[in-house]
Amino acid sequence: MYIKLDIQTEFEVKSLTDLPKLKLLMENLNMKINKSQLARELSVDRRTIDKYLNGFTPKQTRTKVSKIDEYYKDIATLLSSDSKQTFYYKRVLWQYLTDNHGLQCSQSAFRAYINKRPEFKAYFDEGKRMISNHSTGIRYETQPGEQLSSEYGVSEVTVYKWIKIYSPITSVDEDEITLEDLKRMKKEMLRLKEENEILKKAMAIFARK
Repeated sequence: MYIKLDIQTEFEVKSLTDLPKLKLLMENLNMKINKSQLARELSVDRRTIDKYLNGFTPKQTRTKVSKIDEYYKDIATLLSSDSKQTFYYKRVLWQYLTDNHGLQCSQSAFRAYINKRPEFKAYFDEGKRMISNHSTGIRYETQPGEQLSSEYGVSEVTVYKWIKIYSPITSVDEDEITLEDLKRMKKEMLRLKEENEILKKAMAIFARK
């Protein structure tokens, strides 16, 4: 039995990824592909046309997931209007998450993460971290020495007592840092190291008693 079929087939090539389908269609129709015309229309060379006709598929770019993303909800909660804590600097928020939530990343990477997310960046851009002209001091989200007390298993009262006795800096307020203390904020990390050394000395003295 002989059957004659008059089939009209239209196929539009819009991109290089359409070429494998075109090749299959043209082979079934026993037709030759005009590679030169395809190269002109797609603004590529013939070698690229051949590559895609032979089944080449470009590697899909994977969206890199930041390891900080798993802390997104924690950050959102801490920076929300319902939070009892106020963070004036990104580095303080980074330190808090590092100490209390197990965040493991560099401070620069954390700042870049915050700056890339408008909902977080706005928190700092709107001036919440800036000091007002009021006489009230700047509230810290954690008390100085709190981390040390938990690490050494002693009360915070004892930590502050030792700091006052052995530290050359005797004007540190337990609850807040006043405007006069702003200059020392840049030396915060150094001060914490000094407190740590002071605590070690105090522990040694305490052990001998």
